[in-house]
Amino acid sequence: MEKIIKSGIQSLVCGLTLLSLTACSSLGRVPLDVNQRQTIHQSKQILATNQKNLELELLKPTNLATTGGTTSIVVGGVLGSMYASHENGQAEQLFKPLRQNLSNVHFEQLVNQQVSQKLKSIKWLHLNQHDLMSELSNKQKITFADNATTIGDAIIYVDLSYKFSNRLAALKVVADVAIYKKELPKAVLIYKNQFQYMDLLKFSKTRQENIRTWSKHNAARMRQSMNTAALMLSNEIAEDIQDPVQHHQSNRPTNVWYTDAISGGGGSAYLKEQSGNKNIIRLKDGEIVVLNTFLVERKYNWRE
Repeated sequence: MEKIIKSGIQSLVCGLTLLSLTACSSLGRVPLDVNQRQTIHQSKQILATNQKNLELELLKPTNLATTGGTTSIVVGGVLGSMYASHENGQAEQLFKPLRQNLSNVHFEQLVNQQVSQKLKSIKWLHLNQHDLMSELSNKQKITFADNATTIGDAIIYVDLSYKFSNRLAALKVVADVAIYKKELPKAVLIYKNQFQYMDLLKFSKTRQENIRTWSKHNAARMRQSMNTAALMLSNEIAEDIQDPVQHHQSNRPTNVWYTDAISGGGGSAYLKEQSGNKNIIRLKDGEIVVLNTFLVERKYNWRE
């Protein structure tokens, strides 16, 4: 009877794990359990992105009519589309020379190299291959893991995107990392987290002035920021994969308030560490964000 109950529990856990594969996009951080380390025989890292160059963040049309009848709503929608089109056109025109200047910067290759280098230092991962691919769906990721050579093989996916804000004031890089391990009957998700890097000009002004700051001296400011993003994100990814702690919001109070460099929104978080002019914070669901120190306000003896 005890064996039957134990078997039933294991089947239930397996079923819940497989169910989580289809809903992983709704999860926050999934830490890698220390017991999984000894079961990984070898691993492969895949950096997936459709980008070859830095892309401009485009404004989405919004309805400028807040009240009124059908006519007002229609007119508001038209005006909103016209406004977004105008702003995107102006930003694109100013951004074009900088994008051409950065044509020799292969950011996806830089990130791939930095991440693989850091992951190779984690002995129990046994990383023996890294590759660049186009974006993959969750179903494709599971299929790749299912087709691995032996049970216990793991694939580390790094989905990369990087944008230049519409105001030409900030660079934002996002890396979504997931590790799938080959098991029977299906591959299982054993780790997941999101990593962000934000770099905002401290004295953001007009688009024209902002683009001059990023572009001068052969785009030195942007090149440096992209190099820093690759280095700091790869460090955080490798460190977080080795951290088995859940970091749930109930474990401790939030102690900082951060501002999103792109959207202007923000929220409460935990200050992880400070590195030069960057703060590294952990959001309440476990995500890691690297951003300018002036985008983070410290709170003392403060709890939500």
